[in-house]
Amino acid sequence: MAFLEEQVDIVVVGAGHAGVEAALVSAKRGHKTLLFTLSPDSISMMACNPNIGGSSKGASGQRIGCFGGMMGKVCDQSFLQSRMLNQSKGPAVHSLRAQADKQVYSQNMRHLVENQENLHIRQGEIVSLLCNEEKTEIRGVVSSTGARYYAKAVLICTGVYLNARCIYGEVSEETGPNGLRRATKLSQALLDLGFRLQRFKTGTPARVDRRSLDFSKMEVQKEMYLWCPSLFPRILPVCRFLKRIAT
Repeated sequence: MAFLEEQVDIVVVGAGHAGVEAALVSAKRGHKTLLFTLSPDSISMMACNPNIGGSSKGASGQRIGCFGGMMGKVCDQSFLQSRMLNQSKGPAVHSLRAQADKQVYSQNMRHLVENQENLHIRQGEIVSLLCNEEKTEIRGVVSSTGARYYAKAVLICTGVYLNARCIYGEVSEETGPNGLRRATKLSQALLDLGFRLQRFKTGTPARVDRRSLDFSKMEVQKEMYLWCPSLFPRILPVCRFLKRIAT
């Protein structure tokens, strides 16, 4: 039986990189915010290549940092090494990438989320959206237990969990990353509202037992920089300029 569980300002569905940043900025602005995740242990989990940077993610991370985002700062705390990519090409595509300890990154981001005022974590699967009669306005979400959460705005940041499949070789399994649960019902709810869905692919590095490797036959790839400058000091004047514009 459905029951009214909570009335909040903002609901964020999904606690990956995008969901966490959205929830943090919402809570910091004084909005009562709920962050839904299938598992608190997977908050900001780096399921793919554990890095912040590169040509696309690096630009996104820098812009997020300009407006108070935490991705770059948490990467500082879990930093392993950084390298400049694409050096064989022109300077326009040179891109700094910072490798991070994936467990430490997730743990530190979870600590931030759990201790942020106005932000509350809810474990569970969101299976449906609450709309007005005309289905032109989303007013909340429904969890798999039937609980209803009404909000002024709903942000859907489901990432790779939405009706996910994991493929290795010729094997395809209906599961989330790292054997975690996947969200199975929200896709249909979005289709029923007229949204068009597409499937995107991401890759995950192989897990290798280091005892099976002969490092004497390998070449060491040393770091190029010993710092991860919150993606990066050279952009600080630009950050201040952008903040003035935003203000």
